[in-house]
Amino acid sequence: MTVPAHPAADDSLSDRITATTQRLAAEFGGHFTPETVEDVARRSLQSYQHAAVLDFVPLFVERYTRETLKASIGQPQS
Repeated sequence: MTVPAHPAADDSLSDRITATTQRLAAEFGGHFTPETVEDVARRSLQSYQHAAVLDFVPLFVERYTRETLKASIGQPQS
């Protein structure tokens, strides 16, 4: 699974985004393909491409992706 990271991101950020996407793909495996999860995560990540601080980007990507997927299957948001 490959989610393109921030253009100037280091390997650590890329690894964290990939781990997040894999975790969400497992969590939502009964509802979505890994490619769908990756697409949602990629859309979220694109909104941070000009962020000056990247420390919390994986957290934001995970939250947005999880909430978007939950909404798609009609689960309540937490």
